[in-house]
Amino acid sequence: MITRLFPSLLLPFVFSGPANGQDTILTINKAVESAYERNSVLQQLRAALRQEEQSWRTETGIGSPEISYFREGIRTGPEDLFDEQRIAISQEIDFPLTIMYRLKAVKQSVLSLEYQVKALERQIKTEVKSNYIEVIYALYLQESRQRQMEIATDLYNAVYTRFEIGMATGVDLTNAELQMEQAKNDLDESEWILHRARYTLFYSMGLPGEEQLYTIEFSDTLRAENEIFIERDYIP
Repeated sequence: MITRLFPSLLLPFVFSGPANGQDTILTINKAVESAYERNSVLQQLRAALRQEEQSWRTETGIGSPEISYFREGIRTGPEDLFDEQRIAISQEIDFPLTIMYRLKAVKQSVLSLEYQVKALERQIKTEVKSNYIEVIYALYLQESRQRQMEIATDLYNAVYTRFEIGMATGVDLTNAELQMEQAKNDLDESEWILHRARYTLFYSMGLPGEEQLYTIEFSDTLRAENEIFIERDYIP
């Protein structure tokens, strides 16, 4: 006796709408910004750059003013005044050429840090965008294989019906069942590919495990493509 199969497909990555009034759509730009904010090396470089940009204040060669107070003379009684009382203000100023070289060195140091920051930002951006596109690909692959599974199921049901009325052989039914099983395996594989792509993207973003929610949605291919090239001049 052959039992007709009507498989029910439950996908593990079903994205819902916004939860608790929050936008759960993760765009490429949001993913890149998250990676910037959570990358400790980048944040350290940015802090060093800000500090170096302010260091010129201490390299101007103009020292802090010093105030001196002098009393001279000999007092012979409590009512006697000093012969001389004097307040002096002094300040050291380096030679102008020395100041110029110092400020030039600060400028070069700032420029070097700026290049390091930009290089790391480009590296992070390229990695995150590549991982994001992998997620988009995995989503479309899963959708495509879902349709293949539906087609294979419909084909099996059609062959089974023909088999019951004697218009198809057992071989035809077996082939249809094998095709449906292959489609199911392909669908399972696509779910694993999507899971891996999501994890890789979230890892590159520095997203903590508790924030890696299944409710997070992703932009479709066209919207993603538009966002990819918003800053294309900065992509290495």
